[in-house]
Amino acid sequence: MTDFLRLRNMLFFAHHGLLPEEARLGQRFEVDVELRLSLSAAGLGDDPASTVDYARLYKIVEDAVTAGPRL
Repeated sequence: MTDFLRLRNMLFFAHHGLLPEEARLGQRFEVDVELRLSLSAAGLGDDPASTVDYARLYKIVEDAVTAGPRL
């Protein structure tokens, strides 16, 4: 069975873009993430390790978005 986990409207400030001004000044980015995975094992027990750690997932997305200047 496939479950959907969505994190929406995450806001980050980063320095990306083609133009020098974009890379220098930075801008706000809004990111949505959708995971398709099975969470059936998590539903059968009380072990937090069997499900998604929302805080860790948010940090992974934040690190990817704010990692530095890219096009």
